[in-house]
Formats: sequence, structure tokens, C-alpha cells
Amino acid sequence: MGQQIQLFATKKDLAEIQFYLEGNFRCKFYQSFSNKRENIQIKDFSNLDRPYNRILIWNTDFFWNPEYGITKTQPPYHYIKNESIGPIIEICKSNFESKEAGRIYWAKNFLSNKLEYDVANFEIFFKKFLNWIKKSSIKHKSIDSQLNIYYMDDALRQINSRIE
Repeated sequence: MGQQIQLFATKKDLAEIQFYLEGNFRCKFYQSFSNKRENIQIKDFSNLDRPYNRILIWNTDFFWNPEYGITKTQPPYHYIKNESIGPIIEICKSNFESKEAGRIYWAKNFLSNKLEYDVANFEIFFKKFLNWIKKSSIKHKSIDSQLNIYYMDDALRQINSRIE
């Protein structure tokens, strides 16, 4: 089953997350959809084709061969069709206007028990990343559920400034 935490993070916070990942691991970054296949891989978390695209993080120490697909929508979008079985951490961005937390998610065995990478070692990487997120943020219980929601520094400042 997948693992996740709820997270409020601004663009500035996402840049801090990217800086942490680049400084501690060998990662490549992707966006969930793009108008062009060559734009699926991104260098910067803030350089997304669509504002609420998910950010996909691949620690290249773990084997994976991304397979690309194209939607049947108009206009068509390019995407990675095997992301759910890859060693991928997904960041769904926060939506401050609708007050929805984003999330950091790893599918783990959600769709398949036949993952082609070392799941036990990837879990160690994932937990290191989550522990850093938890240390770099403030935890609050959600008002309408029992979930913990983590707030990165800039996100908390932005939320507090709206309240004042």
C-alpha cells in the first residue's frame, strides 16, 4: 500500500525541498504532464507547464526506465505511463486558494507487487526524505480529520499573514 503525508508548501518551500534532494541524493525530476515530451523532465520545481502538475522525483540510484505516453485529449499531453511502478516520489502541490494541502506520496505496492527496484532500500530513502520534511516543518492536526498536516516555513507564514 502507498505511503503519504499531507503538506502545505509554497514555491519557496518547494525550492528548499529541491535543494535538499539535489544536495543529498542523485535525483531527476519530472512533471506529470507536458505539451512536449522533451519538457516532461524538469530542472526546477517552479518550471511546470501547468500550475498544479504533480512533481515526480526519481532517485537514480534505483533502477527504472521511464516509458512515455500521450493522452487522447485535445490538446494531447505527454506523460510517464509507468510512474506508478517506478521508484518515484510524487509531490502534489498545495492549493492555497481552496485551502487544500498537497501531499508527498510513494505508491509502493499500490498497483503492483512486482516492482523492479529494491523496495526495502527505496523505503529507507523515502523515510529519510520524510524525516527531513517533518523536521523542516510544523505539524498540526487537521480540523476535519485525524490526519497530521505539515506546514513548511514559508507556507505557514503565508497562511498566518492571511489570518492577521
